[in-house]
Parts: sequence; C-alpha cells; structure tokens
Amino acid sequence: MSIDEKIVEGKYVFLKDGNQYSEETFTILMDTAPNGNYMYKSEILCRVTSGEFLKINVDFETSNSFDPLNVKVFRSLGENSSTERYEVNLKDKQVYYTFSGMDGVHKFDRNVSGKFHISTPAFVTSTLMTKMKKMNAAHVTSYNVLSTQNIWTYEKQFVENDVFLELKSLGGVEIKLNDKDLHATHCQMSEDAYNNPEKSAPADFYLSKYLNIPYKAEFPGNLEVKIDKLKAFENEYKNMFKS
Repeated sequence: MSIDEKIVEGKYVFLKDGNQYSEETFTILMDTAPNGNYMYKSEILCRVTSGEFLKINVDFETSNSFDPLNVKVFRSLGENSSTERYEVNLKDKQVYYTFSGMDGVHKFDRNVSGKFHISTPAFVTSTLMTKMKKMNAAHVTSYNVLSTQNIWTYEKQFVENDVFLELKSLGGVEIKLNDKDLHATHCQMSEDAYNNPEKSAPADFYLSKYLNIPYKAEFPGNLEVKIDKLKAFENEYKNMFKS
C-alpha cells in the first residue's frame, strides 16, 4: 500500500497596495509508490465586503510527470456553495468536467490534445505547468490552459487559452523575502507572446526550487502575492529540490 508523504507546506498572503486581503495555506503530498502521483491541497480565505468569509478549497492531483489527473474546486460563501471537478483520462486525452452549483449539476466532456494545465484559484498551482513542460531559455514558452467562468452558477463550458512564460534570467536572481535572501527563477507570464499593450500587462513570477512553486509574484495594479511561511522537507527529498 502506498503512503502519501508531505513534501512541502506553507502559506501565501495576497496584498493590494501593501495591505493584505486574502491568504492561502497549502500542502503538497507525494505518493511513495513507484511512479506515484502528487497532490496539491490548498485553502484560500478572503473576507468580502459583507463581512462574510469566502472559502475556497482546491485539490489538484497530478501524475508523476505533473500532468493533471483530478482537480476539485469547492467554494463557499454564506449559504452559497459550488463544486467544480475535472477528471482526465491521459490515455485518450478526454477531460470530464462537472459543475454542481445553485442551478443544479452540469456535465460535459471534451478531447484536449497535447499537454495542458488546469487553472484554479490556488496560487500554489499557478506555475505547475513549468514542471510538466520546461520553459525554453531561448524563446517564450506557450502553455495551453483550461479555465471556466463558473463560480456559483454554470455559465459555459471550459475554454482553452494560451499563456506565455518568458525566462528573464538564465542563472536566476537573488530576492529578499521575509528578511531572507533567496535564489529564484525570474519569469514573466502574459496572455500574449509579444506583450501586446492592448492585452493585459505581464506579471513577474519568482519561482522556488521546490517544484517551481512561486516565492512571489507581482501583478499590474500594485497587486502582490508572496510566501509568508514555507517548510520544505528538504533533507528527506533532497534529490527533488535541486536549484
């Protein structure tokens, strides 16, 4: 019987103009069986204008090569709740999607060719696709990302969009975070390979050596997400955490 071992845990804070408005705690588990899967578990809390707390739980299971297998997003706010599920058959590339919300249950499936990532509200999974497909040092790397607009009610099926990552420094950069000097991989994420000004401005991501999860990211509009606490079980899994 395989055992899920905790390999990374931590907490992100979300800031607007330097003021915190949300937080995310996360754990990354590894199946100890040969060629075992990974599980990213995240909980996001945010107080809304009504004073209530929006709570989002994300479970993101991947193969040992970081292809998405099963993704669940559960949202709750007061009396409202919804659940999104993606189930992926890697053999035939069929993606089965289910949304359960205030307007009932909606299901559909679609074939998605090639490598793809699934977008979730969890920041810890935001750069997961760079483990599935490495960034190219010579040019911008494109990633196919599945996403939906379904939150409390079903709006429409998931869509496929390209996201582009550009490696900004081959040797990495030094950053200071929580009074600690850290070595990070700096890249920019955008919706356009040529940074077209008509589209949204790129965001700067600083990735850790811990499965490429971000140390921090800076977005247009003076928005920032950064690690507040991070514990990696590096001694036990030192071969996984190479810079």
